[in-house]
Amino acid sequence: MIIDTHQHYWQLNRFKYSWIDQGTKLAYHFLPADALPLMRAADVNYGVVVEAGASSPGELHWMLELAAEYPHIAGVVGWIDLMGDVESIISEIDPECLHDLKGVRINCFDPEADWRLLTTGLNTLAAHHLTCDLLVGAGMLPHLQTLIAMNPNVTFILDHFGGARITPGGHIAWKEAIRRIAALPNTVTKISGYLTSSEQQPLRIDTLRAYVDAALELFGAKRLMYGSDWPVCQLGGTYADTVNLLKKAVSALSPDEQADIYANTAIQTYNLQLKEI
Repeated sequence: MIIDTHQHYWQLNRFKYSWIDQGTKLAYHFLPADALPLMRAADVNYGVVVEAGASSPGELHWMLELAAEYPHIAGVVGWIDLMGDVESIISEIDPECLHDLKGVRINCFDPEADWRLLTTGLNTLAAHHLTCDLLVGAGMLPHLQTLIAMNPNVTFILDHFGGARITPGGHIAWKEAIRRIAALPNTVTKISGYLTSSEQQPLRIDTLRAYVDAALELFGAKRLMYGSDWPVCQLGGTYADTVNLLKKAVSALSPDEQADIYANTAIQTYNLQLKEI
């Protein structure tokens, strides 16, 4: 089984995505029906849909509606303003959809923010058994270490190798930069975003394998999981490329380690209840 823990869906006439430039490969609608043929061709069974930067409560409700309609969507990681009244926002979600909400993503981390308010929102997530994805640049890692250590009851998921740039030999500096965060047991890392974060096009398998091996040493397979970052990945390759490169990068691992990265870590981290497809 393969679970893709990082997919995005959007309709440009429904919500505003200021980071998507007109005329680019991303300036189209991308919906579950578009992802399904790609997933099936790559032998990917399920996907987790992640907020796409609209910063709108409406996007969360829309994503939950999609999850109710499409059984291949195993869970939703949405956007909620964690500095606001998180409990009220969660209470407004349709109870029949709430079970599909698995976490919230912070996609713009402000180190100058009032962390007491942020901690209050994070504690609310923990009370509802929800996780917190983090989309940050590598330069934010020292700040994240403090935040994560302050909230040991929350599971934090570092998207896209924690914001790493994938470069030949760059895994050495990345490994040292992320070592202290990896030592915190409430952290998980997504092997994701590597097609677009690679400074070497096309991405070489030995370059990706070096980062995967470094992540394995620090986190272990039970705290690593795969994500395609579709459709953003199309800026650096194809959906199939994300799967095929990962398979080559982990081919020397044991079957149990591969199963953890492909699916088990996702199931346990997000508490996924897989639907029949």
